[in-house]
Amino acid sequence: MYFDISNPNKRILHQYDIEGIQSIYATVKIKNEFKNPDGSVVNGGIVNAEVIPGIYQDFNTDNLPNKEKSFAFNHGSQRRFEAKEQPFQDIDRKFNRFQQYNGGWILNDFTTVGLEQVLISNITTGTYKARYRYKTNIDLTAITEFNGIIATGLTIGQIFQYEDGLINAPSSYQPSGSNINYKFSYWSDNFEGLNPRSINPIENDTYTALYKYPHHSNTGSFANSGQRKVIKCDYGYLHLVYESMGYVWYERSTDNGATWHIMNGGKPIDRNPSKSPSIDFYYGYQRLIIVYQTWAGDNNEFAAIKAACFANGQLQFTSTIYESYLTIYSEENYKPVVGYASNDNIAVAWEDYGIWYVTGVLSFDSKQITLYSSGSVDNYNSANINPTIAAYKTTPGTATFHLAWQNNYSTIRYCNLTAQSDHTFLVSAVDQVSQGCGFPVNYYPSINVSNSNDVQLVWIGTPYYGSTYRKTLSRSRTTNWSSSFAQYGNNVLSPDVAFYTGASVVSWSENPFSGNTFTNKFIKYGSVKTAGTTGKDVRIFNASTLQDMHLVSFTTNSLPYAFTHSANLNSINKDNALIMASGVQALAYKEEVEYFFRIGDINFNGSNIDFESFEDTVGILSLEDLNTNLITNSFTSNETNTLVYSIEYGVTDSILALVQLQNKFISFKVELIDKFTGVVLAELNHIQMDGNNVEKLKTATFSFNITGLPNSLLAVRLKVNNDFEPEYASAIIKSDESVLLKNNPIELNLSGESVITEYSLEQNYPNPFNPSTIIKFQIPKNGFVSIKVYDILGNEITTLVNEEKPKGRYEVNFNSSSLASGVYIYKMQAGSFINSKKMLLLK
Repeated sequence: MYFDISNPNKRILHQYDIEGIQSIYATVKIKNEFKNPDGSVVNGGIVNAEVIPGIYQDFNTDNLPNKEKSFAFNHGSQRRFEAKEQPFQDIDRKFNRFQQYNGGWILNDFTTVGLEQVLISNITTGTYKARYRYKTNIDLTAITEFNGIIATGLTIGQIFQYEDGLINAPSSYQPSGSNINYKFSYWSDNFEGLNPRSINPIENDTYTALYKYPHHSNTGSFANSGQRKVIKCDYGYLHLVYESMGYVWYERSTDNGATWHIMNGGKPIDRNPSKSPSIDFYYGYQRLIIVYQTWAGDNNEFAAIKAACFANGQLQFTSTIYESYLTIYSEENYKPVVGYASNDNIAVAWEDYGIWYVTGVLSFDSKQITLYSSGSVDNYNSANINPTIAAYKTTPGTATFHLAWQNNYSTIRYCNLTAQSDHTFLVSAVDQVSQGCGFPVNYYPSINVSNSNDVQLVWIGTPYYGSTYRKTLSRSRTTNWSSSFAQYGNNVLSPDVAFYTGASVVSWSENPFSGNTFTNKFIKYGSVKTAGTTGKDVRIFNASTLQDMHLVSFTTNSLPYAFTHSANLNSINKDNALIMASGVQALAYKEEVEYFFRIGDINFNGSNIDFESFEDTVGILSLEDLNTNLITNSFTSNETNTLVYSIEYGVTDSILALVQLQNKFISFKVELIDKFTGVVLAELNHIQMDGNNVEKLKTATFSFNITGLPNSLLAVRLKVNNDFEPEYASAIIKSDESVLLKNNPIELNLSGESVITEYSLEQNYPNPFNPSTIIKFQIPKNGFVSIKVYDILGNEITTLVNEEKPKGRYEVNFNSSSLASGVYIYKMQAGSFINSKKMLLLK
């Protein structure tokens, strides 16, 4: 009942009338409560009520007082109210039936009277409030190698709060500013989750999907040259592992690198963040093992090394190789390396305050790796870092692993692990492979092995850490290490080595200018070739033929970083003969000191002159062998000639050298000789170091203007002499640019006719001496020469020379091991020339 008290024709209700009415009718208010995405609460919208039995009506409360609709119903009568699904403030709304999320029909703000959209209630005075939820917007954030984590602006689902619904990330995504169409890989919060996937949102949310494009990365994937990143298996397929976006990825190419596919269903090989992968294979069924560093279990604080084992392109199982609850994942890089040998033997090595290893047997049948032996090499030396490993794969054959590493930034070291019958491995003695290379700083080794178990090890050598004067150094091993080294390139980075049938290929990158400009080069048939790729880091892989090999280059100029491939190495034949340069290094070493002399970039009358190739001697190199090796190919003189070359010489430790050379000497001579007769036409350089004079590193370039040379074949020869019985090593030096540091040339004039104009007998050196000394002499024309040694009483002791000699300069060694201390006299007679000198033997 309702009375309008403003109408005078109506009677006025008294208080007792009102009380009577209230005992019959109840005042009911209906309102909506909408929760917004920002957490605020608003009222309004449409309410629906049963105004008389069986009659339902909508009422808009937006303009009503308190955003609510009032009704008067009989006390105790039954009425129906409905919370209708509706848009409000441009957001779709739906009744919230979840009490745990503060939902339901609420009477007088504290009593829940219903949890269904339709409320049938026995009427009592009060305010009925329907609480609503909203339809969430689920947005997409994408992770790519191009620009990291970025909002895409895409809505991938609209789902009412607290109920299941599908979100669907696009199968491909192209970031703004990128020309790459990335493919969906996985949801960052659900590695195994499908796309589309079902979610149950609480509020507006953003889901992150990782998108990946083959052959790209956003990090320095190839930075550690000791880890094998690319292989070619016996099926002819190429396999590549690398790190990107904090995860490890494995790709395969079945068409020799033309196209690549991300394996493991387009996902990383581990659901947890991972880094620093290395790969190896064994014959049959594309059996691969990939080792990498990841979390220990699901603990993001600690570190572990795991192995992922694949066959026929499918992940078969993963196995934990090593884990530490003392090492923080983000602070440590184990740099694990792996070798896979015959009989499914595997070896894994890594860096952790020293070089550690484990060996075991891999079984695809039981899907496990059984570990048998482990330890640390080189007496637990904590300065050992950067391991590299290669497995001898020939079957039948004893499983052998060749392991190398660097000690601090000084030496490169090596040992091998050979399988025993009880599954353990015998660890060999440690070799200091870089000893004798002529560089005091050596780092970033990479090793490989041929099918005949020949080993080649490459690394970077430099005079001091941080120097841009960096060489790729190489040394080979059959049963023992060769006595010679090879030096390649200039300002090198990322050296690597691989074998094909009968030979090896060494590759590297060069940074000739400052900035991010690189060229990739390799040695083929003794010549330096340019690959055409321009990555900072480069890898090469074993193959059966040179046609099957190419360089894999990693370019880091701009994101996303890309892997590129050279043409097959057999097809790359272009080199510039006009600038192809070479040289040699002679080296004597004793204990921790190395004395070196390098000569190269020899040019005679505009043509580059190469050194003769010399046999790579295994084991000890004698002084005689050394001096025999260090001679150029022959060249022919004209009436006027120009000879240009550069030299470098010095010691690796000048302080120790001064101590070692007390009363001792070592000398290096550059001679111009008649190639046919061996006669010395000119001594171009004579560098001598002793207890008073050593050089850490000295360089010089010479330009000789020479006239009057004989009309015969000539050569340049390097000769070494000393009196402290060191060991010897040699090296060839190759580059398609200058092989040595350049200086402004020292210009000298030299007359061939005036080189030797008179007889001469020089004072012996050293003097005093013990036990040997050098006596030099020259003759201006062909003739018979006699040099004899006498004691102080005139008694003849020995004859040093007694034969016909052609015109030239000579030296002879006098060894007095069987003589007593004292003064001796040596006498030379050649034609009418007679001369003698004294020398002092002190024992």
